[in-house]
Amino acid sequence: MDSLNVRLIETAAPSTEPCTAAELRAWARIDDISEDASLATMISAARSIAESFCRRSFAEHSWKMAFDGPPCANSVTLWNPIATSITSITYRDLAGASGTVSGSTYRLDSSGRKVVLIYGQAWPVGLDVEDSFFITYKAGPASPTDPVVKEAVLTIASAIYERRGQLLVGKPEGATGEADVFGPLEILAPAAKALLLPYVEPRL
Repeated sequence: MDSLNVRLIETAAPSTEPCTAAELRAWARIDDISEDASLATMISAARSIAESFCRRSFAEHSWKMAFDGPPCANSVTLWNPIATSITSITYRDLAGASGTVSGSTYRLDSSGRKVVLIYGQAWPVGLDVEDSFFITYKAGPASPTDPVVKEAVLTIASAIYERRGQLLVGKPEGATGEADVFGPLEILAPAAKALLLPYVEPRL
């Protein structure tokens, strides 16, 4: 398996966010409760920006990593941790049929960042073709409670609210940070970036 040929697919989005529309209203001093639906969307976008910046999950997602064949190593580093459970590991055998790797042959390491083979076990022999080996797992807290993450999400969501209706294309003048879906995080919410830096996962 070429480690570069990996895709991450979200199979279930978070059902609970780090903060509520009411909390964002209080944070941003918004009086109109009729905007709550829009605020909820902004919260989801803010959490997604925070996750993209940190390369980790801040609310419970279900992810599927798709590989071009079985792993060569005894462990696989999971993207967008921290994983809480492995749902399944599936593959296509040499005949092209689907199979499931027994849960007794691997484990999730204590950090929630790697799937590790049990000593003496091996990954099944399978096809080395596109999307032939899959690891499905849950990552992120089911009930997000980290106060620092919550503050960062509120800060970003508030900045999105303040800039609603504006389209950021490329980097605004003076920007030095990395571009994001909504513009550079450094410009969008510099305080949030400072809050999130300790949570950043290394690049794989």
